[in-house]
Amino acid sequence: MMKRRYVCVLIAITLLCVMTGIVAGKPTAQFTASTVKGQAPLTVEFTDHSVFSGTATYKWDINYDGTTDYTTKNPVYTYTNAGTYSVKLIVKDSSGRDNELKTNYITVTAAPVVPVAPAPAFSSNVQSGNAPLTVQFTDASTGTTPLTYAWDFGDGGTSGSRSPSHVYTTVGTFNVVLTITNIAGTKSVTKSGYIAVTAAPVPPQADFRSDTPSGYAPLTVQFTDQSVSSGITTYKWDINNDGRTEYTTKNPVHTYTKVGTYTVKLTVTNGVGSDVERKTGYITVTQAPPVPVVPGAAFTSSARSGDAPLTIKFTDQSTGTSPLTYAWDFNNDGVNESELQNPSFTFDSVGTFTVKLYLTNAVGSDVETKTDYITVTPPGTSHAGVALTFDDNSVDAWYAARGIFLKYNAHVTFFISNFNALDQDEITKLKTLQADGHEIAFHGYNHEDEVEYLQSHTLNEYLNNEIIRGINLMKSQGFNPVNFAYPYGADDPAARPALGAYFGHMRDTYYDWDNTIYYTYGSNIPYIAGIGIDDNTYGNSLMDITTGIAKAKADDKILIFYGHETVASSNPGEYQTSFARLESILKYVSDNGMKTYTIAEIH
Repeated sequence: MMKRRYVCVLIAITLLCVMTGIVAGKPTAQFTASTVKGQAPLTVEFTDHSVFSGTATYKWDINYDGTTDYTTKNPVYTYTNAGTYSVKLIVKDSSGRDNELKTNYITVTAAPVVPVAPAPAFSSNVQSGNAPLTVQFTDASTGTTPLTYAWDFGDGGTSGSRSPSHVYTTVGTFNVVLTITNIAGTKSVTKSGYIAVTAAPVPPQADFRSDTPSGYAPLTVQFTDQSVSSGITTYKWDINNDGRTEYTTKNPVHTYTKVGTYTVKLTVTNGVGSDVERKTGYITVTQAPPVPVVPGAAFTSSARSGDAPLTIKFTDQSTGTSPLTYAWDFNNDGVNESELQNPSFTFDSVGTFTVKLYLTNAVGSDVETKTDYITVTPPGTSHAGVALTFDDNSVDAWYAARGIFLKYNAHVTFFISNFNALDQDEITKLKTLQADGHEIAFHGYNHEDEVEYLQSHTLNEYLNNEIIRGINLMKSQGFNPVNFAYPYGADDPAARPALGAYFGHMRDTYYDWDNTIYYTYGSNIPYIAGIGIDDNTYGNSLMDITTGIAKAKADDKILIFYGHETVASSNPGEYQTSFARLESILKYVSDNGMKTYTIAEIH
């Protein structure tokens, strides 16, 4: 009986051990949480209560996704997202393992939303252009939704869309305002002058005015463009309705030098088209009434030397208000031999004669005396010599050679171009050279190539712009150019008669040693030619030059030369005549008893 009772007690103890997990030391997984419910973010501290023997390891699956999140005994975890989470703990020791799963153990609720105030912002695909201008606006605002939108486009247009499109039909600059509203309030943003709308280009409407429609010649007129258009690209002004464009500037100034009535035409062009405004008889230029001017006696002659009997034509170049009365004394004997304006006189006697011109008008009188002006030689006297000429406007360089000219009592001709570019010091030096007996002649106002110029201009334009203007300018400074050298040697034979009205001789350039460059004294041939003497330009050696001079002496001719800038250098450049070569030429002429002539003196 006692034995049976003992067995029953042993069985009960064994069953209790099995039920409580104590058999063979098997662990029992158990845990609690510091909190099981709350708002995100929710931080939970997990505490292990497992029963085990010895040392145990832990595997926590905090959100029951099959992944071990922690292996520490008491982890801390923060749930950031709302939801219900199951938690599992696996405990393992040397005798085995156990796990505890608590389903839907942690409940995390969302934190209440704090409304964010609206912050309006926007952009657009374009900000300027021609009307009609379509603009796509894009909202970039922030703030708690829902948001409501109110757009003011500045031209009277509005919209309640989030990112509207708007068409601007009116030209102008517009402010754009965006107002947004949400549960937290209302806010606006204004972009001032944000959209600029310009008029679409249209063909121009040409128009202009002038500051004066009439006046005395020379009449300077300021033209002002008044065309209606945007973006005019070209202006073409035909100032005198001759079919030519004189100006391409917007507001040109033009001087009318001739009496007449002028039609003015303006053509304007933009990217769309062109238009023409022609004002017929718009500018009237009349002759100014004469202002009495005291006389200024001046004259030239067809020749200054020659064999007896020598007949010379005198040409009046005086100034002063007409009528003028003339009294000529050709031999300084106190007797007036002529009262004509342009007389001819024959000198029968050999000698040197001083010529006087007495000039009178209603407001005064003047006298021009040219001492030893005419030289009459016995019949058969040799006139062999050279006519040295220099072109362009190297006044300082020529003046530097003055000592050489004086040494050999040589008179040369300086053909001046671009006189308007000379300063007062250079003009003074020219007057000194003229007083030394040198001739100051003409080489063009702008040194234009006559042949090329006449291909695109009329002969009258050439005379007005290149000849008459230059002559008048030189006369205003005390010079009286009566001879001409062609710039670049460019001669249009058709223009010679017109030039002959202003010049006694017209010198061209030539490159061969033939009779073209030799002139017969007193032959009065208007068209002449010379050959170059610059050291390194035309290929003519000093031997070529002296041989040519010897031929002139043998044939009783005048050999015509031309050069450019005179220089002291022993290594002259292109278009330069060295002092050494110049002196060699003049010495050779002097040693051979020959004369140096100005172009005015070759007759």
